Amino acid sequence: MLTKFNHYDVSIYFTLGLIISGLPIFVVASVSAPTESILLYTAGSHDGNLGGREGADTFCATQTPSGYTQVRAFLSVDGTDEIRDMPTNYQISTTAPILGSADTLIANNWQDLLDGSITDSLSTAIADLGVAGWWSGSYTDGSLRNENCSQWSSNSNNQTGSLGTSISTNSSWINSGVASTCTQSSYTVLSITLKLNVLCVAYNPVNPAPPTEEESPPPTFEPPTDSTPSTDLVLLPADLLPASDLPRPATIPSPPSTPSTPAIVLSPNVLNGIAEIKVFRDGKEIASSADANLLEQLLHHDYETDSSLKCGTIYHYETQITMVTGKVTTIPKLVITPACPIVPVYVPSEYALFLKAEGTGGGTVRSNLGGLFCQTTNCQPTANSQGHYENDCDPDYCKVVLETHTQVQLTPQADPGSVFTSWGGHPDCVDGELVITGGRFCTAFFQKIHKLSVTTVGQGTIQGTIRSYDLSQQPLNIDCRTGTTSTNKCRAFFSFGTSLVLKAIPENGANFKGWSGDCQSKGSQAEIVIKMKRDKNCIAQFE
Repeated sequence: MLTKFNHYDVSIYFTLGLIISGLPIFVVASVSAPTESILLYTAGSHDGNLGGREGADTFCATQTPSGYTQVRAFLSVDGTDEIRDMPTNYQISTTAPILGSADTLIANNWQDLLDGSITDSLSTAIADLGVAGWWSGSYTDGSLRNENCSQWSSNSNNQTGSLGTSISTNSSWINSGVASTCTQSSYTVLSITLKLNVLCVAYNPVNPAPPTEEESPPPTFEPPTDSTPSTDLVLLPADLLPASDLPRPATIPSPPSTPSTPAIVLSPNVLNGIAEIKVFRDGKEIASSADANLLEQLLHHDYETDSSLKCGTIYHYETQITMVTGKVTTIPKLVITPACPIVPVYVPSEYALFLKAEGTGGGTVRSNLGGLFCQTTNCQPTANSQGHYENDCDPDYCKVVLETHTQVQLTPQADPGSVFTSWGGHPDCVDGELVITGGRFCTAFFQKIHKLSVTTVGQGTIQGTIRSYDLSQQPLNIDCRTGTTSTNKCRAFFSFGTSLVLKAIPENGANFKGWSGDCQSKGSQAEIVIKMKRDKNCIAQFE
């Protein structure tokens, strides 16, 4: 049971005997009469919907201390009902001291209460309050803040309420920050769940008016039914909360959605007794500081909305708190970030197919769909910015737009004197059959055909043979023997740039003497390699 306390303002004047003109003068000691005290206490925790001034006062009346006739909720409601106006509005003494229920002086008078600091913290002065926040709706001087849960009549997610803190003695005791929603009766700081309380003031009115017959009986209190306790993974250090307030460890929470816990900004005084804080994520230290300002940032770090975290990932946090006493407490926190959003993949309904026909020869590429008829004459060399030449092809003949997943067949046809040699461009072009699943660029190479003629020279029975091979020693068309009359054995056609091997093979005891004609530069080597860039006539001499 809470009881009232009296405070005596005692002034002592020492008796002083002075002889002035031979006469003693006495100043007599005096003691002022007892002054009635004002009591601050808590009625318990509640969300932001207190039912306005009337509902908040009713909530306080459920815990009326004995010896007091009036109680009011200690908060600012609107422009005509602010904490600084309570002495005028509710006949509260402006000169009486303000005490806590633990018989501790909080302020000497009402003006002293709102001057930016108090004598002792509320957690020390008020029994059963501990480390907590409380709804104030006020600035430091007791004037109204706009963040007041719609005059304490709303517990909506869209409303905010300003708070005080129980562990500070500076201005943040009444004006420490703002709860981001009015929905809950508790909030979480560093995985520690703290209550949101309603403070009340108990007093005996100054010159109270006599009661009337019409005076209504004291209101009754209906306990709230929509308060939802906070659930969070929490291990509380004894240095931060009284032992009586230590809850048992909670189980690991379900993956968080959008965090609904109000974001609280407290005074650095909340850090009293903390020497250093270190934060670890998955075993790696990510933050550390002993500086008061940085400590507060670490203490209020909102891990669930950390922009450095990846979506759909589990993180294991540990916050290591070192107290000035040397005690080290580790607080674990499991963070499961929301699942990554599914990004729709846009698939175009059609793609372009580009053709190019190039090489030393000439030819045409046709398609079975879309009417492509791309000739080498449609592709003209053009110098680019680096001075290199590229073939720009006329899109009217060498470009077609086809629907996605269309199968198309490309057919190359060489001009006379040329030969189709290969496909280039996209890997799907390698055989001329494509499936359009994206933009495609195919090149058909046409090369000119060059004639190679060979002749063997010898006298009498001296003979020899010239044979041709490719670079892998596979026989080609030429197998020309001395005295042969078959031109098919001594002549062949090759595309531009083809490399081949010629071998001079002596017969009947003859010796190979050397090459002449277009192969004269090869000397007396019996096996030579030539490259077809024009028509050539090579002669092998035997002796």
